[in-house]
Amino acid sequence: MSLIELMAKDPDWNWFHNRYSEYKNWYDVYETTGWSRVYGDLWSIIRRSKRALWWYPELTTHYPEIYLLVATILALIFYIIYSRTWKYNYIILAANYLNLFIIIQVYYLLSDQQLTWFIYTNGNSFWTLLNTTKILVCISYFVILGCWIHYFKSENIKPYEHLIISLLSLFAIFITISSSNWAILYLSIELQTLSFYILATMKRTSTFSTEAGLKYFVLGAVSSGFLLFGISLLYGFGGTIHFLELADILDWGFNKDNFYATNLLIIGTIFILIAILFKFGSAPFHMWLPDVYEGVPTIVTLLFATLPKIMLTILLIRLTFLGFYQENQYWQEILLIAALSSLFVGVIGALFQLKIKRLLAYSSIANVGYILLGISINTSTGFFSSLLYVFIYVILSINIFAIIIFLRRQTNNLKLKSIQQLNTVFHDNPIIAITLTLCLFSIGGIPPLAGFYSKFFIFLSLVQVHLYIPTLFALLFSVISIIYYIRIIKVSFFDAKPFWQFYKTLDLNQSYILGNTFLINLLLFVLPTTFISYLFTITLFVF
Repeated sequence: MSLIELMAKDPDWNWFHNRYSEYKNWYDVYETTGWSRVYGDLWSIIRRSKRALWWYPELTTHYPEIYLLVATILALIFYIIYSRTWKYNYIILAANYLNLFIIIQVYYLLSDQQLTWFIYTNGNSFWTLLNTTKILVCISYFVILGCWIHYFKSENIKPYEHLIISLLSLFAIFITISSSNWAILYLSIELQTLSFYILATMKRTSTFSTEAGLKYFVLGAVSSGFLLFGISLLYGFGGTIHFLELADILDWGFNKDNFYATNLLIIGTIFILIAILFKFGSAPFHMWLPDVYEGVPTIVTLLFATLPKIMLTILLIRLTFLGFYQENQYWQEILLIAALSSLFVGVIGALFQLKIKRLLAYSSIANVGYILLGISINTSTGFFSSLLYVFIYVILSINIFAIIIFLRRQTNNLKLKSIQQLNTVFHDNPIIAITLTLCLFSIGGIPPLAGFYSKFFIFLSLVQVHLYIPTLFALLFSVISIIYYIRIIKVSFFDAKPFWQFYKTLDLNQSYILGNTFLINLLLFVLPTTFISYLFTITLFVF
């Protein structure tokens, strides 16, 4: 029996539903304010379909995904109809804000679900953790979309296709987070990667963008083949595509003396992990990451560096805990080796980079190593530390990439490419330079900033399971990584200026984006207990 059916039989449910309806009365106020028909139609979808879904309680869990898909299709139809004539040029300008409106509604639906799950399960539910992850993905996408608006205006880009594709990638990320069988998992990951292939080649006139997109496409197709081959082997082993049914087979045990069954399980697990580690950008499957980060537009690099990290982290946690928990001897060592390799390759590679996006690419490889260290421990503390690390990393990455996107020369509108071009930032805009400095110190793990807490819990979880050598290894490379972050700060504050470069003044929206992301970083430093205790509570109950 589903949770919704249990709630319907609860005598207190009628009271809760009445309070819940009163909370939604502001819907009616919105519909009487005379907003545009498109926004009003999208809003009415929520009201009408929510009433319909009471008759189909099994669909209520996935209502945000359903609404996001329907709204994306309607927005695509709307753009196609109204963007083919010069009379409706203002529609293209409003396209960004229509996406923002859709994301706000999706966030509202996710918040409603989170309230329902938390009240009726007291936080003791895996869906509470998944919904929390989706909410953070939605907030991150909202901020990234604000950066897209600025980028489209600066580059004078008007096509709407990029916005639709980004919404489809967000839909695929939601489905991947919620997937419970191999078929849905493979299709959702493929939809997400296909969307990213197109976004990588967004600049069709740039040879660098085309080369990066082609390289990403070819190597991504290889990883997709690994994933599909591993899934087929596991299906041959267990005869099921559902995670929980596979976990039951492993939990009740199988004949390990059977040579074919054991090898199907081992080889299938290895192939699936290789595919996921490739999409994660982990060493030794990182060869595509620096070139793609450098070649694609910076706004697309921001999307690559943030949302897939959250999706793949929760996916690995689900697979290792729900699917392969009983056979951890097969995957724990693989993840641990990949984590330590990522730390070595990422930190050493970043020391020799002169271009800022390539440096951030190698920094991303190193940070993936810390995330994998927490997952490889296979404990609730390790899962919690990995989730905390990826959430803080995404916030800091958005802030750093937003600074790179917003800083443009005043004379020729050129973007930042090399680290040396930051040599006049402090003298031209001290607040931006200080914000960048604190973010770099935080992502490097300097106490008492937010990034210190994320690395501290990773090291603590390693020590709890007596993995002292990997702890010392990770601590050593964490100290070495400070060198290339300090190099950026040194160029920004102290390098000689052969000629002055003045940057464009940030507008109000850009200031809001940078200020709010930096404020979250400061709040996690000043008041860390609220978010950390909430995340630790739901991970402790689930795992």
